[in-house]
Amino acid sequence: MGIPLFFYLNFLVGHFFYPIDVVDPYVETVDSASEAVGYGLKIGKAFFIGMVINIPLFGIFTYLVMNSIVRRYRENMLTFVQKKWDL
Repeated sequence: MGIPLFFYLNFLVGHFFYPIDVVDPYVETVDSASEAVGYGLKIGKAFFIGMVINIPLFGIFTYLVMNSIVRRYRENMLTFVQKKWDL
């Protein structure tokens, strides 16, 4: 479930910074292959922009969460490892 969520989030953020007008399949049809490739490149550009923005944000968020967990439970974790490994 995580992969489609982040894929959609990348596309959503990219669409916010690089809005694209997508063809409505019920109203219009894509007439040529170059037009289809053009729409694919626009969608890919929006996804890539969203990915570039989301990677640092989620990296910083993950670092802060993990750092706070390690700081809070550091002593307990070290005691557990010392007992399990007979150090």
